[in-house]
Amino acid sequence: MNTVRARTTCKIATFRFFLVALAFLWLNLWQYVKWAYLFAPKPGPRTVLHHLLPLARWRLWLWEMIKQRLGFSLVIHIPLEV
Repeated sequence: MNTVRARTTCKIATFRFFLVALAFLWLNLWQYVKWAYLFAPKPGPRTVLHHLLPLARWRLWLWEMIKQRLGFSLVIHIPLEV
């Protein structure tokens, strides 16, 4: 849980609770993706291949998707006309 928890100094308890709930949602989604898509197809009990999607990679992938959706850019465009 500490891996995806947001660090904040906000005093609003509902906001902090929202961030904790969001972290739980992300962890559950990560577990679901691993269970649904990352398994070895074989007879018998399901063998999930956990090493293919570690939590650190999942977290970075989510961050990149959020940045792409919101249009973040590391480039600052300076207009040449004054």
